[in-house]
Amino acid sequence: VRVPTHDDGHCIFWEFSTDYYDLGFGVYFEWNKAESNTVTVHVSDSSDEEEEEHEDGEKKDIEKGRGSTNKPPKPRQSEIVPIYRRDCHEEVYAGSHQYPDMNKSERIGAHDLLSMLNDVELMSVKDTVTKSMISTESRDEAIDACLKCSQSAMQLLRRKKIRRDILMQYLARKSITISPGADKVIRNGEL
Repeated sequence: VRVPTHDDGHCIFWEFSTDYYDLGFGVYFEWNKAESNTVTVHVSDSSDEEEEEHEDGEKKDIEKGRGSTNKPPKPRQSEIVPIYRRDCHEEVYAGSHQYPDMNKSERIGAHDLLSMLNDVELMSVKDTVTKSMISTESRDEAIDACLKCSQSAMQLLRRKKIRRDILMQYLARKSITISPGADKVIRNGEL
């Protein structure tokens, strides 16, 4: 089942069950933006078979013919739950998984925080996050590169190059208070 992600979302939940038979299922995260909000179903026996088909299916299967070499490349995917047959008629399989990317509000917050760094600090963070593989010519390009190469706001905040005083200034601008001597963030009196 293919379900598009939501820009403001940060987690996907799934539940698989059937009435009288077992079911094979898996969960993947597709990294490209969904072109529509349509839910679709993809049928495959296992994630292993799908990989084998792409590796050598066109070369060895005489009945299939030569096959098309002009197929568009498949989007980058991350396997969250491998495809297996499961006894869904005896037990409900359910779970959740964080999106491996920042949602819209996290992206805006990370952009604001990175904007507070001086040029040297920003370029240092960009080089660390991108492993010096992306060259940029402006602050906006450097911030964009940091956001594209960071899978979460927490991953970006854990960088030692983002100084504590910059983080505290950012939190003060957002009216987020920190309890003295604690690492817990309190917003509007709630943990």
